[in-house]
Amino acid sequence: MDNVTLQINRLRTGSPRVRYDACEELRVAPHVSQEALAALEEATLDPDPGVADAAVRAFALHTQQAPSRAGLLESRQTHQPIGTASATNQPRTLRDWIDPTRLYNPGHESGRLMFIWGAFGYPFLLTMIVTPWCGLADAILSSPNTTPISDATLVLLQPLYLSAIVLITLRRLKDLRRSGWYTLCGLVPLANFIFALWLTFAPGVRPLTKPEEVSPVTSGPLTPGDAESGPAQFCPGCGSTVLAGARFCISCGGQIPASH
Repeated sequence: MDNVTLQINRLRTGSPRVRYDACEELRVAPHVSQEALAALEEATLDPDPGVADAAVRAFALHTQQAPSRAGLLESRQTHQPIGTASATNQPRTLRDWIDPTRLYNPGHESGRLMFIWGAFGYPFLLTMIVTPWCGLADAILSSPNTTPISDATLVLLQPLYLSAIVLITLRRLKDLRRSGWYTLCGLVPLANFIFALWLTFAPGVRPLTKPEEVSPVTSGPLTPGDAESGPAQFCPGCGSTVLAGARFCISCGGQIPASH
């Protein structure tokens, strides 16, 4: 597998940092294929602003023009951006909160409230429901020579609870645009407490999924007419991509010389 193909595959991973590095690797590559250019153009819709900006820079460098903004507008209206689940922005239903196959589905994101519910509230509620029935079964079926049913049930529930914690943590990390490997922080004493606080209180990263959101190319909303704006230019101060005729760079605020 050559380097360009490797970077194309990295653009499809769930880690924003990996996708950003892939964009930068493709930007400095001497030659890229049409498949790589298509992957870069698709990455300009990435929900992570840093990845989207890196993809725009790489695409503009190899094509000497900005991605078709009319095409980007249509894609944002009809397709889900890279790295987001299909139900990410749909309204929550009661089933999302009580069905464990949905609550602990790592393919979806989880906000702060759902993380608290999935990590603490839901397991506590199930324990309160199961415990009285186990006590009743002990009173009816147990004998001095057998292990109490309640003890055996708690032993069986422990791996299930640990699995639930890992899965809901993966959902929360997806909302924070962080790698799932951060879950290993839960194994480190003291760091696991700080990690839990961060998961509980850190605000999620809002994806750019609406056409009126700010584009990574200019500071205004996307409009079909922007496709006619002309080839891309580069800021002499920071190297960011700007459209032809732009007077200021939206990344660093520097003035773009008229002759540039």
